[in-house]
Amino acid sequence: MTGPMFAHETVRKCPGCGAVLGSDTLRQVVPVRSNVAYDVLVFVGRSMYERYKTTEEIRAELALRNVHLCPSEIDYLGRKFILYLAHAHRQAIPRIRKSMTLKGGYILHLDATHAGDAPALMTGIDSLSRIVLANVKIPSENSDHIIPFLKDIKCCQPQ
Repeated sequence: MTGPMFAHETVRKCPGCGAVLGSDTLRQVVPVRSNVAYDVLVFVGRSMYERYKTTEEIRAELALRNVHLCPSEIDYLGRKFILYLAHAHRQAIPRIRKSMTLKGGYILHLDATHAGDAPALMTGIDSLSRIVLANVKIPSENSDHIIPFLKDIKCCQPQ
């Protein structure tokens, strides 16, 4: 995030098989169909969810780094960050399972947060390691919604 980066990508299409060939190096820096690099996406996501910054506060911090985004783009990047984080967590489940097995299991701590009538974000955390085992949005903290969440944790973590 040292300022604007301009890239020109030449995309070619193979006349024989129709495969589209682009830059692998650029894909390591910038997500597909994105106008900003991963470092900006991570900055926005961590600012929102770790530092509890508002969209306007994030926008001002980015402007100081010569990165100018509109509020709707910042909100979009925050949502995209959560999707990437959820995908990374799913990929890490085998490693988390192995870690919990080596430690002899886990002590499950449940927490649900929500504002007013909004859906709750239910999270299951190992109280000792503070590793998030799973989380999901549920309509309410009713047992009809919590029980499937607990069953999901049980099937995906060591017994």
